[in-house]
Amino acid sequence: MLSHLFWTVATSDAVLAFDGLVLAASLVVGFLPLVNLLPVVGRYVSTARLVAVLVASGMAFVLGFRTADERETLDKLRTTLATKQRDLDIAAKSATDANKRVDQLQNDANAQHQADADYIASLQARPLCSFTDGDVRDARGLRVVQGRSSGRAAGRP
Repeated sequence: MLSHLFWTVATSDAVLAFDGLVLAASLVVGFLPLVNLLPVVGRYVSTARLVAVLVASGMAFVLGFRTADERETLDKLRTTLATKQRDLDIAAKSATDANKRVDQLQNDANAQHQADADYIASLQARPLCSFTDGDVRDARGLRVVQGRSSGRAAGRP
């Protein structure tokens, strides 16, 4: 946790701006041709050159770390976005499939309702309690089939 805090502060814009100012000052003092002739600054020319090299190296390292951290964060965000997009695509496909199933069930229910309505209309068209020859044959066949199945269950031939 402390290392994360350290790298967050070390790669912040304010610290990088301060490092840039230190680098600029050390470059001016260490590498500007006529500055070493000034008696006040002349003693610090070699130190300023060393500081310039060290600060430039440190800034390169910190900027590299910051870039790598931002790339990692960006990759995580891309992965999250791709996952969410895939989930949305799956949800849209599922909704489409559900709508198709609902439409199919509704069509089947309407067809069954129409068949039931046609059958009810055919029953209403008949006079009450009137059996046709086909009804009687169906009833006798049903009784014979039921009698045989019940006889076998009881052990009768």
